[in-house]
Amino acid sequence: MRPEPGRNDRPTFHKTRGYTGLFMGLLYCCLALFFAIYKREDTISFIGNNAILAYILLGLMFAYGAFRIYRGARMIQGKY
Repeated sequence: MRPEPGRNDRPTFHKTRGYTGLFMGLLYCCLALFFAIYKREDTISFIGNNAILAYILLGLMFAYGAFRIYRGARMIQGKY
């Protein structure tokens, strides 16, 4: 027996989760940009003196933030 279509669909849950994904993605991107600017100041490094490792981690952080923004936008549209 097939369940009724749309019975288990919870659009408010997916929209709320999408907005949370957007917010977290923006937070990750903003933090990556902040740490990139903070790293340029050369006052106190958050990773040490290894600049290559710092920029690799910042790039990964920014890429993950962009992915969260993309996935959140897709969830809000109902396509994910």
